[in-house]
Amino acid sequence: MFERLYSRVFGARNVLDEVNSGLKKDLDELYDYQEKMIYTWAKETNTELKLNEYASKHNLYDLEMFTKLNRTDKLLSKHPFIKKLCNKMSGSYGNAWDYTGLLDVMKDMCRYKKMRMNLSNYRIVEKQEAIQLEEVA
Repeated sequence: MFERLYSRVFGARNVLDEVNSGLKKDLDELYDYQEKMIYTWAKETNTELKLNEYASKHNLYDLEMFTKLNRTDKLLSKHPFIKKLCNKMSGSYGNAWDYTGLLDVMKDMCRYKKMRMNLSNYRIVEKQEAIQLEEVA
């Protein structure tokens, strides 16, 4: 269900590496986990029972993945602009269509919403601070 809800975000996860590599890493691990475990489970059980019900019934929750799932869901729910922009970017990655403008908008929105990004997205002004200290003294 999570993958369907955020399918375009998963589709644009390589682009998200420029904004927040931690989010991209979590999305990659969740996607790989889904590919390996959930589809295997569905093939082996051949049942109409929902995965969540099956996991509850047999106490089969993967706490590490559950933590990543909750963290990612919380971040994407708190910042819905990520999903909206990924809807526009998904499918265009690798094509001639230029997504950099949307990526710049996403970075600006992250700054506005005070969402943590990769260090490369910030300007460090150490030299300017040193000059200001000398003028005050």
